[in-house]
Amino acid sequence: MKKIIFTSSLFGSVLFLLFLFATQIGLCRFINVSCTYFFDPLAEIVFIFFPLFLFSVITYRMKEVVINRWLKFVYIWVPLTVILVFLAPEYDSSLLPLEKGTVALTMSGLFVFISLLIILVSYLRKTKQ
Repeated sequence: MKKIIFTSSLFGSVLFLLFLFATQIGLCRFINVSCTYFFDPLAEIVFIFFPLFLFSVITYRMKEVVINRWLKFVYIWVPLTVILVFLAPEYDSSLLPLEKGTVALTMSGLFVFISLLIILVSYLRKTKQ
């Protein structure tokens, strides 16, 4: 299971970096559209895979108990994040803008915080036993 999470999060992180730097890499000339309108929303959708990859590297050598507790959270959070970012509007001019970038950043920030908590608590519980 660790290898699957590691590999899929690595693939998602590579996609994120490709979409993020699509202009610099030259991907836009292949599809004749503006990178901002095509690749930026895709980068926002797969942004969650970047912190997922970092945590899969951190937890790769940890005990199975710690990883399994963290993965229960990941299996719910990552699809939820992708769906919410996909459904968020591209632009919002209200007082509290709720747009793709804001949703992606907020959900990823919460993912980092909650993941750290879960990993730390699970690791400390395991070391006490």
